[in-house]
Order: sequence, then structure tokens, then C-alpha cells
Amino acid sequence: DLISRVRLETGDQPTKFSYTATGDGVTKVFTLNCKPVDPVTLSVTVNGTAQLTPTNYTLEKDIGVITFVTAPAVNAAIVVNGLVYRYFTDSDITTFVNDAVTQHSYNRTDAYGSQINISNIPAVEEYPVAILASIEALWALATDAAFDINITAPDGVVIPRAQRYQQLTNIIQQRWDQYRNLCAQLNIGLWRIEMGTLRRVSRKTNKLVPVYMPQEIDDRSEEHTSELQSRLHLVCRLL
Repeated sequence: DLISRVRLETGDQPTKFSYTATGDGVTKVFTLNCKPVDPVTLSVTVNGTAQLTPTNYTLEKDIGVITFVTAPAVNAAIVVNGLVYRYFTDSDITTFVNDAVTQHSYNRTDAYGSQINISNIPAVEEYPVAILASIEALWALATDAAFDINITAPDGVVIPRAQRYQQLTNIIQQRWDQYRNLCAQLNIGLWRIEMGTLRRVSRKTNKLVPVYMPQEIDDRSEEHTSELQSRLHLVCRLL
């Protein structure tokens, strides 16, 4: 569910593709001209016979290349069908989602004291996690775009390829603001406010000073007064 949400946020929806080629008895490597490829939905046939991986072929999903173990025969019809993504494979987005969940739920436990993870994260926090994973994905795209440089043709035409990096960083900043606002309003994630009780160590005994439970300050009963006196005496001894 989180993977599909991240794909929706980044516009990286899968599309179908079909590739056909003819064997020559020598060539083993075929480029599908599309990437990255989903290996789960991939179907490869040679002369109508289904091929299995890794017995008959191997797939380089990130670059869209198929390598057959044995070169298809001469005039053999090679047909490849499946799904292709625009930017990332499912394994890539899984990495982004796992990192996002780890950061978002850092130092968080549920009502039973167990660490919050991807299996027990509250439903209201799934969308903020998807946004954080989308930010990780956008940073990967921005790193790739950072190597692009502007192209200037001899006739004076300029192709501003570096503008893609600027647009990606602007989007990342906007998504960060969106994630930060959600965290602040729901008190979750990286901007969650944490509360704790500080305990001081006595300078004389080198022991922790007792922490007392809150109670009514207007209780003037004899039992309450006696208890306060005993606690005050104990604190004075520790100090």
C-alpha cells in the first residue's frame, strides 16, 4: 500500500510494454529500449515457448537488458511483454519506504511498549510516511539531474538542462513543508514534541533524587501533612 502511494505521489505509475525481435543464432543480449522493468510481470517467449529465469535468461531490470543463456535460433520469434516504470522499481521504492518508516517512527513505541514499525504504524500516519518516502525518491532523481549541464548550440539555441535540478529541489522543499505541517499538527514523525522527566543525582549520596507523583495541593488532612513532612525530611537528607 505504501509503495502504491509513493508511486502516486511521484507520478511513477506502471505502463505495459511489448518488445519483439528475431534471433540470429549468435546474439544473446537484447535491449528492451525501456527501463526500469518489473521482473514479476515479465513474460519472455521464443517461438511461442515460455522462457524461465535464470534457467533460460537473466534480466537487468534497471537498464532493461535481457541476456539469454543460449542464443535463440535463426529466425526465432522473441516476444517480451510486461510492465515498465518511469523512474524506480518496486525494490527501489521499498528501500525509500523502509528508510522513511525508520526515520518517522524513531524512538516511538505503541501502547504495549513495542517499537512502532511498518506493520503496526497507525493509519493516520501512512500518508506522512508516503510523503517522506517520496522526498527520498525525489532526492535520488535530483542527484541524477545534478550531473546535467546546459547545452548551447552554435546557432545560439540554449537548452537549460540544469533547470531540471532546480525544479526538483523546489518540489522537495515544498514536500518537506507539507510533511512538517502534518507532523506538527498530528504531533508525529521527525517534528514530534517529546516530554520527559529529568532526575537529578544527589551531590552527597550520588543517588537519584526521588520523583514524586503529582497530588492535590489543597489536601490539608493530617495524614497528607505527615507524608509531606517525611518526604521533605528524606529529600533534605539526600541533599
